[in-house]
Parts: sequence; C-alpha cells; structure tokens
Amino acid sequence: MRNIRRYIREESGTALLASFLFGVLITGAGMASVMATSVNQNASKNVLTSKQAFYLSEAGIQHAKTFLTQNQSNWNTYASATMQTLIAYTSLGSTGGYRVTVKDGGGGSLLLNSTGTASGNAQSVVQSLVSRTATYTPRYAFITGKNIAMNVNASIQGTSGGVHANGQLYIENSPTISTDATASGVYNASYGTPTVGGVSGGGKPLETIPAIRPSDFYASRDYLLDCDGNVYDVNGVLKATGSWNGWSYSGTCSAATWKMGSTSTINGSLYVNGDVVITGSVGTTASPWIVSIIATNSINVSSQNIAVRPPASTDGALYKAATQNILFLAGGDIYIHPPSNGSYQTFGTSASPGLIAAHEQIAVQGFSTLTTNGVLLAEDGATQSSLVSGDDYIGYCSCTATSGASKHNYSGAIVNPTLQGGTTAVQLMTWQVMQ
Repeated sequence: MRNIRRYIREESGTALLASFLFGVLITGAGMASVMATSVNQNASKNVLTSKQAFYLSEAGIQHAKTFLTQNQSNWNTYASATMQTLIAYTSLGSTGGYRVTVKDGGGGSLLLNSTGTASGNAQSVVQSLVSRTATYTPRYAFITGKNIAMNVNASIQGTSGGVHANGQLYIENSPTISTDATASGVYNASYGTPTVGGVSGGGKPLETIPAIRPSDFYASRDYLLDCDGNVYDVNGVLKATGSWNGWSYSGTCSAATWKMGSTSTINGSLYVNGDVVITGSVGTTASPWIVSIIATNSINVSSQNIAVRPPASTDGALYKAATQNILFLAGGDIYIHPPSNGSYQTFGTSASPGLIAAHEQIAVQGFSTLTTNGVLLAEDGATQSSLVSGDDYIGYCSCTATSGASKHNYSGAIVNPTLQGGTTAVQLMTWQVMQ
C-alpha cells in the first residue's frame, strides 16, 4: 500500500511538471503568434505607405504634365541649369501629397522630379523627361502667313528649297525653285517663267505658321539691350550705357533704336527692347559673326559686307537650346537690303543654317551678293511696324531685287523647340523610380 501511495505521489509530480511545461509552450506560441501578427501588420502598413508614396509621386508627374501643357509659353523659364520648384507641395488630404521640381533636360526637354510623401514620412521619387510634340520644323525656305511676291531671278536650292504662301504667290522673272512653289490662295506665274522642280499651283493646304513672340526667348539672352539705353548681362548686371561693343543707342523707351555700325562686335544671344539697325561690315565667310538677335520691334540690315550665322552646338556657352538656329527674330518687320556697292551678304552657313523670322513681314532685296542658308518665315501678324510695306502686297515676304540674283539654300535642317507648330502637347519621354 505504501509503495502504491509513493507511486501516485511521483506520478502526480510528473503530471504537474508536464502541465507546467505545456502551459509555457502554449504561452510562448501565443506570444510568437501575437508578435508575428504585429510584424506582419507593420510590414503591411509599410508596404501600404510605400505604395501610397509612389502613387502620390506619379500624381505629381501627371499634374506637372498638365501644368506644362497649359503654360508652354514659359517653357524656357523652367529650363534652368539647376532644379527649381514647378509645383509646390500639394496635399491630397490624409493620404499625403507631392512636390515637383524641374530643370533643363537637354535637347529642348525638361527633367521633372516628383517627390510623393505619405503618412509616416514614407517617400517615393519619380523622375521623368518631358518634351513638346509638334516642335516647329519649317518645310520650305520661304513660308508666309499671307502673300509672297518674287520678282527676281533667285535661286532657291536644297532638298527643302521651296516656297509656300498661305495667301497668294506671285512670281515674276525666272527664279529657279528646287522643290515646290505653292499657295493656299492664288498662284500666279503669268508674268514670269519660273523653273519649279516639284509641285506648283494654288489651292494647296495651309502650312503651319508658329507664333513669333520675342518674349518667348527672353530667358535665353546673354545680354539685354534695353529701351533705356542700358546694357545688362543675363544676371541683370549693368555692363554699359549708350554705347557697347559697336552698338549705339538712340531714342526713348517708346521709340528705342540700337544700331550696330562697327566692323567688330560681340558674339552671343542679344535681346533688344526696340528696333535693331545693322549697317556695320562685320564678319567674313571664314569667320562669321555668331549671334542670335531677338528684337521686340523690327530688324533692318543694310550692311555693305556682312557674314553672320547663329550659334551652333559646337560653340560652347554661346549655344542655347531654346534659340537654336535662330539668327534674327523680330516682333515687327525684317528688312534686308544691301547697298548698291555691297560686296557680300551671307546669312547662315550650310553647317549652321539660320532662321529669319518676323511676327509681321519680311522683305529681302537680293543682289547677286546675297546668300541665305536657312529659312525666311513671316507670320504676317498684326501691324505695329512700318518698316516693310508696299502696294498690294502688304502682309508678305517679298523677295525682290533691282539687279542680280540672290541665292537661298535650305535642306530641312532647321528645328527649334521654342517655336511651336500647331496644337502642341507635352509628352513623357522617359520615366523611372528613383526612390
């Protein structure tokens, strides 16, 4: 009996120990389960906030795309060398928000960085290059919003050496036109015998004419020749008053004129508030004057000898993406007329063709010494300048001459990201998650 009692006591101790160990195991398993659940919940929460941050940054990119589409006139302002704020922090309630910065992306594009911030300061950064579609590339050497009058034996050469008027095209004498000679209105060659290598005639579709606005190029200036007679660099530092590098000032802000009458001057992108008059014999075919001149009013060139071209990508800091290929651009008229004793006038080169563009009209009197490499583009906008005018052809690009024959070469190489042809839209070029 005594042994039985002893056995029962020993078995009871073993059972108690087993029960205790089992309880410890159950408790440990429960705690592990609770901890695992907590970790999983935290992980799920982190994944959720990370996804929220990503979608917020993507929303910022889409917001920026819409904003840029609506503000394309400020495109060059956003194309700075350093990042600047495009869209300030925008909250989307309790989810979080986003902020977008912008800088020059090269080749006329913009580089966007969108930072999305979700709860708990979770962040995601999406980077995208954006560009504008319908960047303007002129199809012909001469394009006008209204009429063209040609009464000289001009030679218009090159793979894009054609002429188009959205109004009427009048041809006299015997010009040679490598490609098309067309008009959306009347085509009249009854007073001449042109040689046309492509299509000729009227009633053709309208060509796109971009808006010619000098202010679109203000941000790309190297120097400002202001209407008050002062010259400022791009940082607003005063460089000179009244005269500067062969340029001289006259008038007032209501009628300002900057005249370049020297045999040497400065290279670069010049923004002129007022009229420009160029009489100086500057540049040679071997060493041309390298310049983009943007004038708020008109440009009048009557140099005896001049050789000039726009900055090219090989010219280092002289080159600006926003003004690429632009030689002369005027908010009024452009008039090129060499004196009777002119030796040569050369605008643009085959390697660096020039765009000569006017918001109003262009008139060219082409002697045998005149050569242009590039495009003459007249928007035929509202008249503010009286520099170019004439009988029935008001609102035209008039390519005329009193003697000799001019030569114009265009091979379709001109592109400008600032001048926009037709309806444009901003498109995403590349897209990547940075963080």
